[in-house]
Amino acid sequence: KSCLDLYQEILAEGLKPDKYTYNAVIGSCAQGGLYEQAVRLMRDMQNMKLEPDEMTYNAVIGSFAKSGHWESALRYLNEMRTRGLRPDSLSFNSAMAACASSGELAKAKNLFKDMKISGIKPDVTSFNALLSAYCAAEQWENVIDTAESSLAITPDITTANCIMIAHAMLRQWEKAVTHYEAIKKKGLKPDVLTYNALITALANGGETERALQLARSLESKGIKPSHETRAIRETLEKGEWFQEEANVDEEGNVHFR
Repeated sequence: KSCLDLYQEILAEGLKPDKYTYNAVIGSCAQGGLYEQAVRLMRDMQNMKLEPDEMTYNAVIGSFAKSGHWESALRYLNEMRTRGLRPDSLSFNSAMAACASSGELAKAKNLFKDMKISGIKPDVTSFNALLSAYCAAEQWENVIDTAESSLAITPDITTANCIMIAHAMLRQWEKAVTHYEAIKKKGLKPDVLTYNALITALANGGETERALQLARSLESKGIKPSHETRAIRETLEKGEWFQEEANVDEEGNVHFR
């Protein structure tokens, strides 16, 4: 049963949920991107004379991250402050993710700055949200520059994929290959997004045969090809690769046509 189901059972039995129950249920909604339910539950919580805390607001703001409702994310971040609660890295990261997925680069950058002004040290998730915002805006040089300037941050595979996508879109296939080798040396495990971007980088750089060989070898590497992978491979096999048609979405998936 979901937390929402259990919540309904508690109400049906005439019991009164406490703050911890509400936070658990709202958190469950946030994980599923159920922002309307998350907001409604927080209002129900307030009607029960229970004051939302940082955990409550973080869950509500987080519910908007996947759906890209950046205006709502910022509204609840501000409401959090108005109520005397202090946003933490999770608050800012979720709001930045909502802005990034909506292509609101300026808002994401302002949140990143605001985060530092507030005395909160950005973590890898913060940088990834900023890189994703640059990717959505197709500002590839800024992706690479930002990544190179964040030496104090230990990158994860999401960071690495953003950089790989930037190299692909800039047609820097040699740098993409070097980056791929660096990913493995750092102990990170390349995923399907890594390979989609690397294949795209090779093809965009004119290395179509090499790109096709890599696309055909993914399953032997233990990588399950995605829909984008299959589309890229099919285009390469037909010899119909047109560089200007390669694109990337806000989640880092490389698309062809």
